[in-house]
Amino acid sequence: MTWDWLKNKFNVYSLKSKMFFAILICFVFIVVSIIANNIFAMHIIKNKTNKSAELIADQVDHHLSLLFNKAKNVAFAFSVDSNLQGLSNYEGIDTRGYYDFYKFIRDLYRSSLYQLELDSDIESIYIYIDKVGYMVNSKQGIYSYNYIKDSAWLETIFELDLPQKWIAHWYDEDFSESNLISFVSRADLVNRDISSPVYVSVNFLERDISNLFKTMKITPSTSVYLIDENNIIMSADDKRSLGKHLDDYIMVDIDKLRKKEVMRIRDREYYQVLYKENGVGGSGMVVIIPEKEFLSEQRNMQIFFITIIFLIAIVFINLGIKIIIEYVDTPISKLVYYMSKAGQGNFSHAISEERKDEFGSLYFSYNQMVAQIEKLIKQLYQEKLIKKNMELKILQQQINPHFLYNTLDTINWIASVNNIKEISNIVIALSEMYRITFNKGREFIRIEDMIIGMRCYLDIQKIRYGDAFSYEIQIDKEIREYYILNLVIQTVVENAVEHGIDGLEREAFILIKAVKNHDKIHFTIEDNGHGMNNEKVKLVKAMIQSEKIISESGLKNIQRRLKLRFGEEYGIDIESEKDKGTCVSITMPIIHQIDRQDSNFEEG
Repeated sequence: MTWDWLKNKFNVYSLKSKMFFAILICFVFIVVSIIANNIFAMHIIKNKTNKSAELIADQVDHHLSLLFNKAKNVAFAFSVDSNLQGLSNYEGIDTRGYYDFYKFIRDLYRSSLYQLELDSDIESIYIYIDKVGYMVNSKQGIYSYNYIKDSAWLETIFELDLPQKWIAHWYDEDFSESNLISFVSRADLVNRDISSPVYVSVNFLERDISNLFKTMKITPSTSVYLIDENNIIMSADDKRSLGKHLDDYIMVDIDKLRKKEVMRIRDREYYQVLYKENGVGGSGMVVIIPEKEFLSEQRNMQIFFITIIFLIAIVFINLGIKIIIEYVDTPISKLVYYMSKAGQGNFSHAISEERKDEFGSLYFSYNQMVAQIEKLIKQLYQEKLIKKNMELKILQQQINPHFLYNTLDTINWIASVNNIKEISNIVIALSEMYRITFNKGREFIRIEDMIIGMRCYLDIQKIRYGDAFSYEIQIDKEIREYYILNLVIQTVVENAVEHGIDGLEREAFILIKAVKNHDKIHFTIEDNGHGMNNEKVKLVKAMIQSEKIISESGLKNIQRRLKLRFGEEYGIDIESEKDKGTCVSITMPIIHQIDRQDSNFEEG
């Protein structure tokens, strides 16, 4: 099976089906891997735990059996000792027999010392002969009954009714400073030649046995308990458990465990429990291993299994990446590339690839969309160009003069002949103003020339209003060398005179200012005239901004000219207050120079 064959087969399905199929494969693989891993791991845990538990139990039992058999042999050796037999049958101590008694008990004491030296595992040996009322202590000497009658050891052995028994977790401050485990044997029940009760106790330190358990743990929390026939704990790591019943620490059916020897129980968590009978005095050993900790021996296999899963996962991931690249990333990247071309204004490129999935539909829709956009842009461009040319012509027609220079010259000649100076001055100013205004038909005018024209117009108005009118022009020399659109400032100033100060009862004043701000020039034309209330200001602003409202207002024409020429960020704004005046702000770009046709200009 080749990749090309799989690609051709896969291409007939939808994108959603492809992604679902890929996700389903990965999901099934992960689920199967997890289930297989759990089953495999649990099988290993069960087998390994049982085998290891049996192994450790055999090892511990072997050591314990050596100790217990040693104790049993030592007890038996003393049971047949001639000195012990002589003391147990001794009739009484008198002057004539004192030497024999002394010899028997001295030799018995020496035998216990000798035995202690032979075996370092034994802590001590106690022998009590009831007939004579004496005790032989291998570590501390010989004691009479009166001295030891209140000792814990003596009280314990007097309750012994069996040939031999283990006594655990006992402490006798008279003879020992540590907990002892003792194998106690009734010598008179072992050797029928002994006529009176004789007790032989071979003592071991409990900590020596528990230390033996510590060296044989297979996990940190493995617990090993030595119990007697009544399930009482004789030795363990946890000294608090000594002398207590096994059920106090783990819920296990001990009778059933003694028969099965290995059980799996749950007591808050799962444990493997092993029982090993010692065979000496009815004692036994219980090993408890938490399953969750028994992982060390299977780590290599888990690593191997995880490695296999990882390698297989890489194959599926690689397959998924190929699917994503082939059926998602590549077509998306192609679509993004062509859309970026369209975003840059290039609508002539169509996607030629044919696909049968969702991206094929997207490609087809994209091709139709860009073709339609290109068609609409061409139509819109042509329509806008025609409309712009028509609007400019209409605006220019609106500001054409209604009289000619020769008419003004005639009026000036008549005024001069009749010696009417005021009329002559008005005509001269008016002629100069229109000469500058017409600007030889050019659309742009130098700001310095515009200022001259404004002075001519305002001087005419001063003749009209007399001392009731004044004006001021504040424009820096640097700004005066720039160019602006013709008939913009003039129109606003005329509007301020006609609608702002005409009929004003107080002295009228108009201020014309210009400020350079980076690549823009901000003009303001302020008057102290009638002003407008808020409702009228809103109405005027709406009129000059709206394309739907038809008006012959000079402010609306200015607004349209500025935005058509320079863009939406340029134009005029109005602020006014009733009976206090009006301020019109005009924003235009800085234009350093213009060509002869006024069609091109260089902005600052």
